[in-house]
Amino acid sequence: MNENLNLRAGQWVEIRSKGEILGTLDNQSEFDGLPFMPEMFAFCGMHFRVYKRADKTCDTVFAIRGRRMASAVHLETRCNGQAHGGCQANCLIFWKDILLKRLDNASESRAPATFKSEVMLNGTKSTGECTESDVLAATCN
Repeated sequence: MNENLNLRAGQWVEIRSKGEILGTLDNQSEFDGLPFMPEMFAFCGMHFRVYKRADKTCDTVFAIRGRRMASAVHLETRCNGQAHGGCQANCLIFWKDILLKRLDNASESRAPATFKSEVMLNGTKSTGECTESDVLAATCN
């Protein structure tokens, strides 16, 4: 699977199913060092427009510095903070391209998403080690 979709603002994508996403994450609930947050599960299978590319961000955990992002975008989605002690910051969410499917025509972007029951990526069963419990456990409240 090509994980770099070269997405641009205004394009439509479908967020992969929960099973597909769990298959891409390591046992620390991350892909390429970026955590997948429990709040993101609510968007699985849904269609969104790309708000903007996410090429860099500020790292607020360690000494103030920037972090380069590869193959990531912001969609028209916000974190509700439910799994983070009720945080009300309403932050933009970083979505790695591997978590998304490009929708190439306008009719696809308006069609309801279909949910997949199998954990399949690119026609092959995933060997991901992450579970929904891992995602919850990796979250700091």
